Amino acid sequence: MERDRSGPIRARRALHSFRAATAPLGCVARATQLRVLEPDRERSPASGLYHAHIGVHRGTQRPLSVWLLRPSLTPTPVDANQFVDDVLRASAFRHPNIERAVDVGEHEAGMYVAWLRAPSVLSDAPYYRAPLQRATIPALISGAAAGLAAAHRELLVHGCLAPTDICARNGAASVLGIGVWRFRHRALRRVFTADAAASIAPEVLSHGVASPAADVFSVAAIAAHLVFRLDIAQPVTALRSYLATHHPKLRVMFAALADEPQRRPSTPVEIAAELAENWPRWA
Repeated sequence: MERDRSGPIRARRALHSFRAATAPLGCVARATQLRVLEPDRERSPASGLYHAHIGVHRGTQRPLSVWLLRPSLTPTPVDANQFVDDVLRASAFRHPNIERAVDVGEHEAGMYVAWLRAPSVLSDAPYYRAPLQRATIPALISGAAAGLAAAHRELLVHGCLAPTDICARNGAASVLGIGVWRFRHRALRRVFTADAAASIAPEVLSHGVASPAADVFSVAAIAAHLVFRLDIAQPVTALRSYLATHHPKLRVMFAALADEPQRRPSTPVEIAAELAENWPRWA
């Protein structure tokens, strides 16, 4: 992978082909086809886990979102190899509501992972064509929940789900980053900022423990932000207080924001179903 401004990035492995999604995973890239163009301010998370860049595939000219990870997340060659293996494993799982990584490798200061670029549900930048239409919120939350639930059945979790990780492609939602942070949550918790903490489960922030229950928490926090136009950076106690006061019938969403993982719903699909049932009141 080549960076215009910061020198070469050496490809470590290539994932599935742009031309044939059935290409074998884990093959060594003979010559990388990725090119990083410029920082992507719309995608870079407040957490600081990575720096997002806009990239392009040389052959197909398809736009990419390239994550340049913080070096502290993969401090040793063993960590780097584990990260590559995690991305390969996650990308082998196919689901219409899950974004698969198209490349993973090594740059001069750490690791990178690249995805086909798609609009974030929270973006209204010109690149993403149009702002989020309120009427699409239930379908987007439903799609993201379906993707996460399917991943959980395959023992894949996200653990650090942020609003920018939910994409809208052709009217359907898909989730970025599932399986990528496996075994890295203990390191991740040291870099989260207050702005990023609101959609991340307390047990991930305090102990680095990620599970399907952590993803359930994140879906509820993001859904509350989208539906009620709440500040995503406010603490979870404020979200729970708002729901209890103004929307007491949303019992599933309220339970999903519990501090204790065992008190949350077993699947994010329950949150989406409750939202769809009550949506006519707010539409």
